[in-house]
Amino acid sequence: MDAEKGKAYGLKPLAEPKPKDLLISPNEAARILNVTDQCVRQWIYHGQLNATKHRNGYWRIRVGDIEEYIKARGQMDRKRVVILCPEAQARKAVIAAVEGGGYVPIDVADPTDALLKTQDVKATAFIVDVAMPGQAGWRFLKKVRKLRHTRSSTILLLSDKAPSESDEDKALKLGAHGFLVAPVTVQQVEAELRRALEGWGCEGS
Repeated sequence: MDAEKGKAYGLKPLAEPKPKDLLISPNEAARILNVTDQCVRQWIYHGQLNATKHRNGYWRIRVGDIEEYIKARGQMDRKRVVILCPEAQARKAVIAAVEGGGYVPIDVADPTDALLKTQDVKATAFIVDVAMPGQAGWRFLKKVRKLRHTRSSTILLLSDKAPSESDEDKALKLGAHGFLVAPVTVQQVEAELRRALEGWGCEGS
């Protein structure tokens, strides 16, 4: 079990190492997970936590399944950032920065793929390359702001040159939260992303 990850999400690590195949009761699982017994039973009933019901009517849970649940819970709670950037070097730096900041990067190939991905995952933020041919980045930004499930997401724009005054005005009108100018470093992207999220009240929400 990753003790630090479990602690970050309010989950207690196992007091001492136990075999993954050891079966324990929901009450014991509740103590490990730092939640109520009723909460554990709800997770079992809804299929979120694997458990086996024995002939005597009692539920038993594998220690290994509890550890997997803690890992999955931590992954679900992490914020997701969609990255739309065709340029390989810039994309690599952006992905590294997003991971370094504790977020989950969702790397997409094109605007259509990006919109499809947002139907499956809730995106906290987007980093969009507006230097793509044919104004594709700007058109994508317009679509994002029209969709109900993405209209409030934080958006950073990536460009290969400093934005002009007209670009800054356009970005502001479309609800973008800032510009990144390539070539970018991991530190620049991480700092700008955190600033945008904290400044617009998304961090910790």
